[in-house]
Amino acid sequence: MTHENSSIIRPLSEREKELLFWLSTHPTSDVHIPGNEIDDLSIAAECGCGCASVDFAIGGEPISQENGITIVADYLYKSSEQNQMGCFLFLSNGHLGGIEVWSVDGAETPKNLPAPQELYSYEQAQR
Repeated sequence: MTHENSSIIRPLSEREKELLFWLSTHPTSDVHIPGNEIDDLSIAAECGCGCASVDFAIGGEPISQENGITIVADYLYKSSEQNQMGCFLFLSNGHLGGIEVWSVDGAETPKNLPAPQELYSYEQAQR
C-alpha cells in the first residue's frame, strides 16, 4: 500500500481469507502466485486512510515493499452506494504482499473488502 498505514500483527479475518483465496486462484497476470503461503499469512498493516486495504506478514514478519509491488489479480466492483471501486492482490519481493482497494471514481472510500462474487473484470465493466 502506498499510503500511511498502521502497523499491527493479527490473523486474517474470514472475509480477508475468502477474498485472498479467490484472488490468488483467479489471477489476471501470468506471474506465479505463491498460494502455498496463504496459511502462513497474517495482517501486518491496515491502511490509515480509512480504506480496507491490508498488507501481509509471513511468519509474523511484515513483507517489505521496498522494491515495489507486482499486481497479480486486478478486478472491479460496485460499493453498496453503487460507486466504482477497484481491488487487487499484489506481490512484494516474490511473496503475497497485500490486498488493495481503491475508488475508481473518487466518490467514496472503500471501507469494506468486497466479497468475491461482487468482483468483475475490466472487460465486464459498463462503459
